[in-house]
Order: sequence, then C-alpha cells, then structure tokens
Amino acid sequence: MNALPARQTVIDDGWVLRLTGGGTGRANAAYPLYDGSDDLGARIDRVEAVYRSAGLAPMFKLTAAARPSGLEDALIARGYALRGSDTQVQIAPLTTAPEPNWPAEVTVEHQSVVTTAWLEAFEATHTNWSVDQMSIKRGMLEAIATPAVYLLLCDGGVPIGVGTAICDGDWVGLFDIALIERARGRGLGLALSQALLRWGRAQGARRAYLQVVVDNPPALKTYARLGFEGVYSYWYRRLLIVDC
Repeated sequence: MNALPARQTVIDDGWVLRLTGGGTGRANAAYPLYDGSDDLGARIDRVEAVYRSAGLAPMFKLTAAARPSGLEDALIARGYALRGSDTQVQIAPLTTAPEPNWPAEVTVEHQSVVTTAWLEAFEATHTNWSVDQMSIKRGMLEAIATPAVYLLLCDGGVPIGVGTAICDGDWVGLFDIALIERARGRGLGLALSQALLRWGRAQGARRAYLQVVVDNPPALKTYARLGFEGVYSYWYRRLLIVDC
C-alpha cells in the first residue's frame, strides 16, 4: 500500500477501500483484511456504495487469507466475476546484488523522481493505456513517500524500457519492469531487475518483493534466476453489472 498510494482510502470495519479513479486494480479495490463485526451483506453493500459514488465498479482484491471466510462465495452470489489473471507475490533475500551486464549500446539513467521522459517511455511499453490512465499513473508515482528510483533504459539514445524500485524499511519492491517489443529477448529484463535490486541494497534493503501475473512465463523465468519464490497469490472479483 505504501508503494502504490491510492488517491483516497476508506477504512470500514477491518476492510481497506482504495480509490484512485481507475487504472490499476491494486489502487481501486477493497482489501478484506479482518473479520470485522458487522453483517457481511451490510458491509458489501457499503463497499458497493462507496465505489459507485466514485464512478467505479465495486471490486475486491482477494487472497487465501481474505476475511471473513465465505466472502468470495458471497461475492459470486452477488454477480462478482473474476477480473484478469491471478498474480503471484514473490520474495527473495537480498544478500548480494550482482552488477548488471549491459550491452555496449545500452545506457541506463537513475532518476530519483518520476519525469516526463520516464512516463513517455512507460507509455511506449503500455500502448493500450489511455491519456487518463497515464495521468493517474503519474499522480500515484508522485505520491510515493518512501525512497524510490526510476530507471530509464535507452538504446542508442532511444528509450526502450523502464523499471521502478521502492524501498520501505528493509524491503525493496520492484515495479513497472517493461520493455518495448523490439528490445525483448535480449536479457535486458534480467539486467534491469538486477540494477533495481542493486539500488535497493544500497538503500539498506535486505529483502525484495515483486508481483507477477501467473501467465507470464518469461518474467517468471527471469525472477526465478534472481532467487524469487512465490509466497501467495491474489486475484480480483469485480461487479460487472452495476445499477446506478
């Protein structure tokens, strides 16, 4: 939650409701963390009211530890459908930080704040993103309060990829590791990840985490080479038909 600040947060009886106007699911979903004391149906009703008032489809970010038990069955009964693929959270000890092996023609810039150049490169790797989504992305990155680095990868001076690392205590999180299509398959994702981990270790981090969709075999292979292992998965259920 620290690494991906939401524009608004509502705490409701042990659940955390995050709203950011759309875009990423993690900043626009309800996190059911605790059992709570109120009737389950009434709590879901309140969640739906909050998201509807914000012009968003009600959505829950679920894990095997979502509380209370029976929540997902209740959501399914109300018409909540799966959104996208499952995502696996992986962690790795940060005992060493190997120097990345960059091709001679590739350069990498370390930026302590998000810049227009970085955002333009990110947009080039996310061609399906709208102008509004990019504006939301900028706002979330600018709201991060803990140390962060934004890597901009260039090939012959032309931006080809990006990556972000965000520190929080002795943890460093890896985000937004992306390359334009013609830059893939050259081992740059591994080098980019190594550079982010190296930065995190220099900040004092001793453990790393990331999130990867389970149907992305190349990314899973890369992160396994870096020592990452899955610890849990999460998925979303969203109410697709909303009566406003």
